[in-house]
Amino acid sequence: MKKLSILLISFLLISCTNNEKAKVELFTEGAKISGVNGIHFGPDGYLYATSVIGSDISVVDTDNKTIVKRYGPKEGVFGPDDVAFNDKGEFYWTTILTGEVAGFNIQGEKVIAANLGPGVNPITFSDDGRLFVAQCFFGDGLYEVDPLGIKEPRSIKKDLGPNCGLNGMDWGPDGRLYGPRWFKNEVVSLNVDTGEMNVVVKGLNVPAAVKFDSKGVLHVLDTADGQVLKVIDGQLEVVASLLTGLDNFDFNSKDSQNYLAPLPTSAAVGNNVTMSLEDAFGNDDASTLGTQYSAGDNQLSLSGSDYRQLKFVVPFQGGFDGSNPAIDRKTGTNITAANTLGFDLSSSTATGSL
Repeated sequence: MKKLSILLISFLLISCTNNEKAKVELFTEGAKISGVNGIHFGPDGYLYATSVIGSDISVVDTDNKTIVKRYGPKEGVFGPDDVAFNDKGEFYWTTILTGEVAGFNIQGEKVIAANLGPGVNPITFSDDGRLFVAQCFFGDGLYEVDPLGIKEPRSIKKDLGPNCGLNGMDWGPDGRLYGPRWFKNEVVSLNVDTGEMNVVVKGLNVPAAVKFDSKGVLHVLDTADGQVLKVIDGQLEVVASLLTGLDNFDFNSKDSQNYLAPLPTSAAVGNNVTMSLEDAFGNDDASTLGTQYSAGDNQLSLSGSDYRQLKFVVPFQGGFDGSNPAIDRKTGTNITAANTLGFDLSSSTATGSL
């Protein structure tokens, strides 16, 4: 359990290219947080940091390097070890000493999802909102938990030990759960429906946590070596060298925010590439798609390309009107309960209009 000052390396790892090393910046130090265990960036852009000793979750503004809020015993938070958000913006935590798995729903009400006994440690959500929890140091099980606390927890695997199932986990872009085996010096991935497990990385010293960046690249924190490493084609590359004894790390969306920056007001029609398939080219290995495809030197077309090459994502520039897309918006006259995103679509010139 180290201070926040040596844990919050996360957002600095984002903007580095493959040839750059991450720099380390101090956010806060001293006794402002009594040792940090789990950290996770919320949809509001703040970093949520759990502390077992401090028995609270601190909400940190990493830009201004200040703590803007705390959730503690008064709010029903006791000895939290790790924290995770679902796609609704709700966050859940584990209490390692009592086994409670709990969270705050979108209305701010505490929900007790399960009590698995002492040792509940890492927690993460799948992309479709399924909640997973593992034990470490006081147990070695892996479970799926109903976020509403209605269904009984489902045991996925009971033989991940000794003494620790998985530590800091993350959901992979391939639909599998990834986590480090603390005493086995390896990182594994699991099919959460069958329990089938693959070893992804071997030869680590003491892996404490894993996270994927926005590009889907797996990163590992080795607490004994004090290093954050990324995994490229099964090979480890050092991203940052820090102190030993670190517990967790996370990425924020700094790169996405930069990519989705609003267009300058001076931009005019003709300054920007039109949103058309004929503005894009195929790929060099497209022959694997079949007999009809566009190679790297051929432009895409409806008639000449494989249908899988014609999928594309349309990013809104910096959100509607340049605001952070994660900020909840409820303005205007046409906001209804079903309109959960809160975009104002009441007129052709309203904030959220297309």
